[in-house]
Amino acid sequence: MFQGIRHLLWKHGAEGLFEELFARFPLVLAGKIYYAPTGYPGQKAYTFFDDDGSYRIVIDLGEHTSQEDVENSVYHEFRHLMQHEMLEEGYIRRCNRLKRDMAWYLFSPTEIDARVFARTRGEIADRRIFEEIGRLDDFANSKLFLYRCMEISRKYDVG
Repeated sequence: MFQGIRHLLWKHGAEGLFEELFARFPLVLAGKIYYAPTGYPGQKAYTFFDDDGSYRIVIDLGEHTSQEDVENSVYHEFRHLMQHEMLEEGYIRRCNRLKRDMAWYLFSPTEIDARVFARTRGEIADRRIFEEIGRLDDFANSKLFLYRCMEISRKYDVG
């Protein structure tokens, strides 16, 4: 029972934070936020974009350990919504392909950017992470790109 009450409080806090973020960073995207199991043990949340451009964010409160942990997920997933509007679709698709390999997942530019956004509580909301990393095409091979991503991840202490 206590856990149910705690999850209810976390959900209420997350809903308030989403409202605050949508007011602070207006987006034209339409979608829904669900508080339900992700279906993947250990996965706290994810954002999914449908073919029509709408989004679904799923936050699994059972995978979180505190209100702060839930807030980190809210900031992180909200940043993915912002990325969808600020980045070219092809770039996001390439990052998502890289993320399929778990070695790349933590060092994907979109993940680094979302973790920086969460850690700074939305203070770093520009394109600086992507500009510092550069484009995959700028590197001789994907390993050099991965090393650059790792450097930026360490620089912002989100790796």
